[in-house]
Amino acid sequence: MSAAVAPVYKIPEIATSDFLTHIRPLYDLLEGKKTSKSEEDPFAKRAWMSYYGKSEADWVAENRMIQIRKVLTMELGNFHQNMMGSLPGWVNYKIGHASGCDIGRADDTIIAEIKNNTNTMNSSSKESVVKKLQKQVAAGKRALLIVVNGDISHRTIDGVEWISGRDFYAEATGRPEFIDDLLTTLLHCFTTYKTYAELAKALR
Repeated sequence: MSAAVAPVYKIPEIATSDFLTHIRPLYDLLEGKKTSKSEEDPFAKRAWMSYYGKSEADWVAENRMIQIRKVLTMELGNFHQNMMGSLPGWVNYKIGHASGCDIGRADDTIIAEIKNNTNTMNSSSKESVVKKLQKQVAAGKRALLIVVNGDISHRTIDGVEWISGRDFYAEATGRPEFIDDLLTTLLHCFTTYKTYAELAKALR
């Protein structure tokens, strides 16, 4: 693909070098460089093939797409954490951070946990996340539970603020349209550049 194609990069708050680092795992998955290690269920396989009258080759192809979608959802959760932690004034906490949380303000006044959606938390994990954040509230910090794809209203429950990904990005950047610009940028990248190498060449 011609390197002359101008990239649509509508998120100036994030350095292109950081963006390239954060998007690479998504390309690795879509390019087939990273695969799921989940075990095959022989009963599901035979039931699907029997019901739909499909071949084993059909099952392999369909199952591969299902696994890609499953891992893609997980990788997008990591992508948002990395993006949010790369915004000016924010820090992406590494595994082992004392708070156990995902990101925080560089001045240590706000701390946050990020979830892709409310259905990614069962009752016990939700309770664990809330308790973790309540400790931060007790320490005098503003604690956020960011639900990236949740259509939720900004509200406070027992000291913990629940906020959508859209509202968080808008607050952190001062731009209500940031999440739309992020999606536009992502879709342009995946539509125009079918390999990470092509994208990297265009953005560098």
